[in-house]
Amino acid sequence: MIRIFNVFVPASIFILFLTEIVLLFASYVGVTYFSIDLDPEIFLIYDYGLLRIGGNVLIILAGLYLSNLYGTANVRSRLRLAQQICLVFGVAFLAQALFAYINADWIVPRWLMIDGSAVALAAIILWRLMFAATGASTLGVQRLLFVGSDPGIFEIAETLRHRPELGLYPAGYLATDDDPPCSFGLMRRLGVPAQLADIASELKPQRISVA
Repeated sequence: MIRIFNVFVPASIFILFLTEIVLLFASYVGVTYFSIDLDPEIFLIYDYGLLRIGGNVLIILAGLYLSNLYGTANVRSRLRLAQQICLVFGVAFLAQALFAYINADWIVPRWLMIDGSAVALAAIILWRLMFAATGASTLGVQRLLFVGSDPGIFEIAETLRHRPELGLYPAGYLATDDDPPCSFGLMRRLGVPAQLADIASELKPQRISVA
């Protein structure tokens, strides 16, 4: 977990966010170098091309966030992922059309918006699929040891198992012999609460949750 402005953000989500910023800028800037006839630096620097691209990137990132695509790094449906990202880019095109009415100097040129967005769209979709497939969503995961056998603990553990990007892995729980076992069968009973010091020394969990 990474703390940003008193908000804890899973490390995997933070890395995903940063890499997508790089991908978006690289897509539009790369297309500029390959497509423009003039010196690309004239457009990017003296014609405020980087600022225009930056504004468009912010719109896309906001769209990804509002579509809850930074709520999880898992891909449950490739088709749904592609549809959501295509919708975000569609909103970016609409925003550019709105800017054209307000001030034409703010917009990304049409040729760059079309070609750059095509490259960026493919790059973001492929990167999301690769990020999920390689297990990068588990980066920075912390082991969590539970003390107690309250049913709420088991429900939390099951949620964490299905949401690795949250950055917490339920390593097991401690409970007395009289306590009911884990109803989901997903967590190992490691011992009794009296053994907490010994088990924590061996397991070395980053977090301990006591019910």
